[in-house]
Amino acid sequence: MPRKKRITKNRKGYEHRHLLHYFFGHDFFGEGFGREVTPEIEAEMKETWPLLRDKVFKLARERVSQRGFVSLPAYWWLYESPEPRNKDITEAEQLKKMGYDISDILWQRV
Repeated sequence: MPRKKRITKNRKGYEHRHLLHYFFGHDFFGEGFGREVTPEIEAEMKETWPLLRDKVFKLARERVSQRGFVSLPAYWWLYESPEPRNKDITEAEQLKKMGYDISDILWQRV
C-alpha cells in the first residue's frame, strides 16, 4: 500500500515530544518530528537544535535524577560532538577518551 509522504509543517511551537526525539534520537510513535526523518525534517531539526538545546539538556538532567544514570542527548552526538558516537564503548569511556567529563557537558560547563 502506498504511503503518504509527510509534509514538513511550519511549526511555531515545539512540545515535549519534540524534545524526546532530540534526546532519544528517534520518534517512537511519530508524534514529534515523525518516525521517518526526511532531509527536510533533518534540516528543520538541525536549525532548531540551538533553540531547543537547553530544554533538551534540562530533560536529560531530569532523567538523571529519576533514573540514576547519565546519558547525553542523541542529537548532541550528531550536532556538537567532535566525533561520532562509538557504540562499542560506554558513553562515559568515549567522553573520557575525548577529554570531556559528562557532567561538564550535561551541566554546560564546557
